[in-house]
Amino acid sequence: MWPAGSAVPAADSTLAATIPQPAPVPIWRRIPLVWILVGAFLLVPAITGVIANAGRASSGEIAKGGDLFASDLRAGDCFDLKDPTAKEIGDVHAVPCTTEHKYETFFTGSMPAGSFPTQAALDDWITGQCDPAYEKYVGMAYQDSHLEVYILTPSPEAWTNGDRSVQCSVYDPNHERLTQSLKGAAR
Repeated sequence: MWPAGSAVPAADSTLAATIPQPAPVPIWRRIPLVWILVGAFLLVPAITGVIANAGRASSGEIAKGGDLFASDLRAGDCFDLKDPTAKEIGDVHAVPCTTEHKYETFFTGSMPAGSFPTQAALDDWITGQCDPAYEKYVGMAYQDSHLEVYILTPSPEAWTNGDRSVQCSVYDPNHERLTQSLKGAAR
């Protein structure tokens, strides 16, 4: 209440401008903490996956090095094992073939469905598929070449889960690290 005899100030725009306005609340303070944590839990692995995974060019070649499931290897893909001592290979570190690497895939295929093959059946299938593919890819028969072959096959557990993929890769035992493709090397 105003004291007796005093004039009530007239409402004008200068008075309104001097009244402090509440500061806007930042958006992060309006979002419940649980939502922030759940978002981070979902978003961080997705971003990490994009950053850490190998990327292919429109031609299908590896353009960006990174992790790749071994079963996703294609002919012409160059890679290193993430853990050369591991008994089972889940994923590899794929790179462009001009980047240092050890292995280069020259054949990928799927074995026929059925029960898990015996070692003899597996060897016969691999010989029937990988030997001709090796000669076509490298440019000479495997028996005449000094290059070696590294083969990835499904484990019994992976077979039970439907994985029938086989990847045959070539490497040069005389050179630990390669910086070019072995396609057409004829050696």
